[in-house]
Amino acid sequence: KNWDGSNERWEAALKAGLEAEAQLTADGYGLYGSSAKQWEKMFLIDNAFCPEAITVQLCGIGITSQAINNSWEKSIRLLSLGGTGGGVAAPKEMIDLFPLADGRRPTAANGYNDFT
Repeated sequence: KNWDGSNERWEAALKAGLEAEAQLTADGYGLYGSSAKQWEKMFLIDNAFCPEAITVQLCGIGITSQAINNSWEKSIRLLSLGGTGGGVAAPKEMIDLFPLADGRRPTAANGYNDFT
């Protein structure tokens, strides 16, 4: 709580959130299931109504080359998400861009050996 200022924006945000929740409930949306077992599987249901999902994007399962639902996308997707699990190797240049564990840039001056 902002003790030195107005709470109007927080009250407006709460009101908007409650109105959105009421509208979604009226439209048939809500929490998925009532047990941990059901919650574990809530995002694994393909092409079935999930009351917790407002927007979904189906992943490709075939060998077509249309947009994002294609065989290449399926080939890099994890097995647990219906892909073939091939993945994509990260280029060395991309790996070298990540900071060291202490946050410093990966340079020879900072002890980074880019050959290991």
